Amino acid sequence: MKQSIAIVDLGGQYCHLIARRLRDLGVSSRIYDPETEPSDFASYAGIILSGGPRSVYESDAPRINPDILLLHVPILGICYGHQLLAHMLGAKVEHRSGEYGSTTLSVVNQDTLFTDTPERQTVWMSHSDTVTWLPSELIPLALTEQCRNAAFANLSQHLYGVQFHPEVVHTQWGKQILSNFVFSACGLTRIESPADRVKQIVQDIQSKVGKNSVFFLLSGGVDSTVAFVLCAKALPRDRILGVHVDTGLMRKGETEEFISNLKDLDLADFERGTKVAGF
Repeated sequence: MKQSIAIVDLGGQYCHLIARRLRDLGVSSRIYDPETEPSDFASYAGIILSGGPRSVYESDAPRINPDILLLHVPILGICYGHQLLAHMLGAKVEHRSGEYGSTTLSVVNQDTLFTDTPERQTVWMSHSDTVTWLPSELIPLALTEQCRNAAFANLSQHLYGVQFHPEVVHTQWGKQILSNFVFSACGLTRIESPADRVKQIVQDIQSKVGKNSVFFLLSGGVDSTVAFVLCAKALPRDRILGVHVDTGLMRKGETEEFISNLKDLDLADFERGTKVAGF
């Protein structure tokens, strides 16, 4: 059974945030570049096309192979991905006065994508091009004052486009919209547990590192600490070294708290595992 979502990176700044939001839903995903062959997506339950800063009519704008539509896999286009999918399906995309920031969205069809969301909701927009006309097989799902086709769908083919960004916190019902796509449209049923995710990350680290060693610079913050702990789970202790430099500009007690946390995790081995230096 297909249990993952493919994300196509079309140059948007929020691409990795889409993957993060899917993780929050317990759904695994993998990010691909737009040149990826359609056959590589065949094993996925659904595909998300990210946003991006380009126009579909620019000669060097990101494109995807149209054969992706022949896979009969549910697709959700976001922002530029929405425009690109619409363009591929025969819709018209034009340069119009854009929308930026919080915008009121009016839902006209709550089938699938907008199930369990209100008819009026706040979304986050960032676009200057707009889908201005849809062919008969595509139906509008939502609109704003400046964008008549802020969301569309081919319900029979499970193809969807949203001009706004459901992955950002500024979109009021974004999590529900993404949930509707992955669980209702794509048919995913299994929720990935945190333990499953950790196991997969550990395997990915082992695969990428191979027989090499890893040298870490640790700020003491959440991101670098979590990354270090995951590597420590994946690699032998003699092949990983983390160094934290106390610059003297840390918050009061921050370095001491950091060391204490590592000791609780049995990672504060100052002979081999983690070193703390100061000025």
